[in-house]
Amino acid sequence: MGPFAIFFAVHVLINTASLGLWGEGIWVEDILAPPPPPPGEDGTVFELINQERIDVGLRPLTYSSKVSVFAWKYANRMIDEDFYGHVDPQGRELAERIEEAGITYSIAGEIIAENSSAYGAVKAWMESPGHQEQILTSDYTSMGIGIGQFHPLHKYYVVLFYRPYESPLEKLMGY
Repeated sequence: MGPFAIFFAVHVLINTASLGLWGEGIWVEDILAPPPPPPGEDGTVFELINQERIDVGLRPLTYSSKVSVFAWKYANRMIDEDFYGHVDPQGRELAERIEEAGITYSIAGEIIAENSSAYGAVKAWMESPGHQEQILTSDYTSMGIGIGQFHPLHKYYVVLFYRPYESPLEKLMGY
C-alpha cells in the first residue's frame, strides 16, 4: 500500500469517526472530551479545585478513579487508625505510600483537610499558601479525591495531585 493510499484510508477513518459513524455511533469528540466529574462531594471538590486552576490560567486536571481509591483508603485509614497527617503511623510519607499502591508517577503532591463540607475544605486550602501552591502547581495533570466521614459534621478530605510517569521515549514522542 502506497503512502497516498495510507493517507486516504486514515483520512476516511478520521472523517467517518468524526461524523459519529464509526463503531457504535461513538463520536471522536466524545472520546477526546474529558470525563464528567464524579458524583457527590468528590465531584464538588474536583470542580472547585479545577475552577481555582482555570481562574489563574491553568489547565484543569483530569479525574483518576484509581488514584481516588488510594485517596479514599488514606482518608479512611486516618479515621480507623486515629491519626491525621501526611505521614502514616508506620512513618510512611506520600512517596512511599503511593509506590506501595502501584501508582507510577513523575510528580505527586497531597493535601488533606478536616472540614464539614467540600466548599469549606477547598476554601481552607486556598487560604493556606502551602495548600494553594499544591492546587496551583502547573506540573500536575490529574487528581484523585477521597473523603472519609468520622462524625456527622466532620470529614477528612484527601486530594492527591500527580502526573503519571512517562518514559523518556513517551516524552520525546509527545504521548
